[in-house]
Amino acid sequence: MGGDKKVSHRYFEGGGHGKTVIAECTLTEEAISRVLKTTVDELLDLAFVGTHGAVASGMQSVAFTPATAIAAMFIATGQDVGMVGTSSMAHGTALRVEGGLHVSIRLPGLEVATIGGGTTLPYARSWLRLMNCEGPGKVYRFAQIVAAATMALEISASAAMATAGSENFYKAHFERGGLR
Repeated sequence: MGGDKKVSHRYFEGGGHGKTVIAECTLTEEAISRVLKTTVDELLDLAFVGTHGAVASGMQSVAFTPATAIAAMFIATGQDVGMVGTSSMAHGTALRVEGGLHVSIRLPGLEVATIGGGTTLPYARSWLRLMNCEGPGKVYRFAQIVAAATMALEISASAAMATAGSENFYKAHFERGGLR
């Protein structure tokens, strides 16, 4: 029943290694319109389709792209990149509230460290120091920062995918990606 470095339902329940972290925020309708260029209704429609698609396909987690943010943070800070899979198990939610949208993401097995291993490398240590996450006693702070970065990417990617026809998502990938 060992799930080390392998995605499993047991890890999703929180029975694996790492920290269980929840990041949440409330986005105002004005910010969703001005910054994210979408609407609360479009984001909720996407969340509905994404959740049901995840369940229908047998996914162990319900989120769009947590592995991207987590892998970036892991590489920069000397984490074990083999843990990206289990650390990326996530459950995102979106709920309409007065004046906006409350969003959250739960990472039940975020496997991070602030001492030992790759965190002792100078480049990794400098990033941990910059975030005030260097050394003993800083692992929960670091886990919270990784969760916040993950949620920020979820919000950004969701807004791009939620626009009518996903034109902005496609356009950004076409103009800034490798499809030229």
